[in-house]
Amino acid sequence: MKKIFALFSCLMFYSIPMLPQNQNKSIGAETVQYTQEEIGVQGNWRKKKDWLKQAIAKNDAIQTMVIDVQKFKKIFYDKFKPIDSMLDTFYREAGFNTGELESLIQEIAQEIELTKTNHQNLFTKTLSELSEETKDEAIKIKKQYADIYSIEEKFKQHKNSLEQFRLDITSVVELDKSLRTRLKTAEDQIRAIQSNVNKAGELSQKIWHVIDDNKAKKIFYELSSIHENVKALQQYIQQDLVQDFDAVITTLQNQIKIVTVGIDNLEQQNIIIKNRALRLEEQKIEDEKLLKQKRESKKKETKKKAKKQRSESETWYGLIWEGIASLFSLIFSWFS
Repeated sequence: MKKIFALFSCLMFYSIPMLPQNQNKSIGAETVQYTQEEIGVQGNWRKKKDWLKQAIAKNDAIQTMVIDVQKFKKIFYDKFKPIDSMLDTFYREAGFNTGELESLIQEIAQEIELTKTNHQNLFTKTLSELSEETKDEAIKIKKQYADIYSIEEKFKQHKNSLEQFRLDITSVVELDKSLRTRLKTAEDQIRAIQSNVNKAGELSQKIWHVIDDNKAKKIFYELSSIHENVKALQQYIQQDLVQDFDAVITTLQNQIKIVTVGIDNLEQQNIIIKNRALRLEEQKIEDEKLLKQKRESKKKETKKKAKKQRSESETWYGLIWEGIASLFSLIFSWFS
């Protein structure tokens, strides 16, 4: 009986004063949460008190680290927002998105091949064999190229430029994905830390109710393990992951500049990239308009030519009739 009384006296001696301020429940109510196997029935209370103090200090250290790590979540998003905006602007000004990239490349490659074949055909045909619509284009091509080989070489350069553009823009797409993957990794690591912190909080609450000092010791070492794990995750996020994130952002920014130059290069070769669909439609309308104007001009010229010929014909006949009339008038005057 004396032994039992001493046991409870010891519990009251060091447990109650050290309860955290935010712990509102009474000890009796909280101990119902844990089984006898979890907290034990006896032990060295002095040792248990020491383990409790160390556990509290370890949990405080863990809580301090997680507050610091949570700040890095905002840091990652602050770094990500400008480059994400830069990508949006890049794709908007280019007039296409990543989902259209492959079909865009294939379409341009086919256009280059068709244009090359058209140039070769117009170059080899004589002007007399061509219609009025294609004659002007053929004249330009014949002035531009020395022979069929030069046409082949010129369009080979176009294909090489297109292939380099494909590689460069693919690199932008992959770097974009890589950056987003790293952002998700940062979020996952921060969540992992939070999970560890939650576990530490549960253990730090549990140790208050433990009677067996060996079980208290075990909880302290669990907290120590969590502390080391959180510390490692914190170091990875704040050093390795941030540095890697910055490196990918820098590479992506440089790659966007390279692709922008590549697009300008293709545009100078009369290969439409920016807002391609819209510009091709506008060009089609403009070509049809010019062709219509050319045909109307041709019709007007033909009508004008015909009118002139009629006028000349009428003038010729008029001169003959005037000559005949003059002749008859002269003869008439002789006889009179």
